[in-house]
Amino acid sequence: MNRFSSTVIAAGDSRCVLDSALGGSILSWHIGDQRTAGPNRHVLNSASFPLVPFSNRIARGRLGRDDRGPLPPSIIAPPHAIHGIGWQRGWTIVDQSGDSATMICSHIASPDWPWAFDAIQTYTVTPTSLSIEMSIVNRATETAPAAFGHHPYFDATGARLMFRASSLWVNDATGLPTHSVFPAGDADFSAGAAVAGKQIDHCYTGWDGAAAITWDDRPHALIVIGVNLPAAVLYIPQGEGYFCFEPVPHMTDAINRPDCPAPMQMLEPGQAASSLILMQARLRQ
Repeated sequence: MNRFSSTVIAAGDSRCVLDSALGGSILSWHIGDQRTAGPNRHVLNSASFPLVPFSNRIARGRLGRDDRGPLPPSIIAPPHAIHGIGWQRGWTIVDQSGDSATMICSHIASPDWPWAFDAIQTYTVTPTSLSIEMSIVNRATETAPAAFGHHPYFDATGARLMFRASSLWVNDATGLPTHSVFPAGDADFSAGAAVAGKQIDHCYTGWDGAAAITWDDRPHALIVIGVNLPAAVLYIPQGEGYFCFEPVPHMTDAINRPDCPAPMQMLEPGQAASSLILMQARLRQ
């Protein structure tokens, strides 16, 4: 991967720093003096990075019934593959204005992912919002799995999270889902709950597509909306100063679970899939 290549888009007091070379990631987003996360000069510590062409883990890199693979194991989640390949690649900015930037990552079939694709993301800010428009086009000559989500990081100190989902998938020791339960106790955020002190790493399905984050000492709350993103991953590592709420296009290991509630999409040659994340800042009452 190339060294850093920062780009700033801004509108009013809203300022977003992107890095096309660092996995097409968001380094930071500020509204006035308030920031969401970052900037740290490693993609896994950025404010958000793309999940393409799949989200979270694929069990031991197995590609469903396809006889190709397995994918190489990830150094951060062995023996599984994780988070796709877009975050490990440089992206190319193909269009930019003062408040918007569009990047593309073109992949040729390889052992890392055996189907060619083009991934495109457009970041746009307004004085009170940041949107991420995502699309992926199957460039293979056959039907192929393909998806696109994002992995936002948020400050955990003083944070409260609220979202509703019908199922929580319990993970095994390697991060793979084993069975679903109704969200309860520390894993239930339907009425809003503090983030601090919890340890959670689960995929939720039946997410209604909207979440709210507030901070005790900050003027702006954050509304997170996902379009065409039917699952969400919540990661709260114990003892860390951040958490991740990730609107995602399918549940963990969906490629090996075709009958799961949020399956991985299959695209015909030349077909595209799109999704959107909107983060809207609102002054607290």
